[in-house]
Amino acid sequence: MQIEHRIAVAASPEVIFEIYADVENWPTWDPDTKRANIDGPFQVGSRGRLTPTKGNTVPMVLTQVVPARCFTVESRIPLFRMVFEHELVPVPGATEVVHRVTFSGLLSIVLGPMLAKQINSGLPVTLRNLRALAEARSAAQLIIPLDAA
Repeated sequence: MQIEHRIAVAASPEVIFEIYADVENWPTWDPDTKRANIDGPFQVGSRGRLTPTKGNTVPMVLTQVVPARCFTVESRIPLFRMVFEHELVPVPGATEVVHRVTFSGLLSIVLGPMLAKQINSGLPVTLRNLRALAEARSAAQLIIPLDAA
C-alpha cells in the first residue's frame, strides 16, 4: 500500500533539505510527530526513534540521503515495515516536494488501512506547514541588513 502527496514550495531544495536534516525539530512542522531524533549525522545508516502523536515510539533508519534531492526513512516493527520517502524536484520558480509512504509486511493488511486514513488526512497539513517554514526561511535569506550595504 502506498500513499503520496505533493506540494509546490517557493524555496530552493537546499533550504527545504536543511529543514529535513534538523530531525529534532520535525515536530514543529509535522503535527503527526511528537518527537524525533537520530544518533549521528543525517546520513545513510544513521538510526533514531520517532514518536508519533498517536501511537508508540518506533525505531527508524535513514536508508537514502542525497542532499537537496531526497531522503528515505524506514521503520520496522515485527511483521510491518513503513518507508517514508521525501523527494525534492526543482521546477520553474519553486521546488515540488513529494512525500510518499509505503507499508508492507503481513500486518499491513490490518494496520495499512487505519494508518492510510490518518496519513491521508495529516500529510497535506504537514506539507503546508513545511511550505510555510521553508518559504519564510527563504524570504529571510533574501533580506539584506541595512548596515551591510
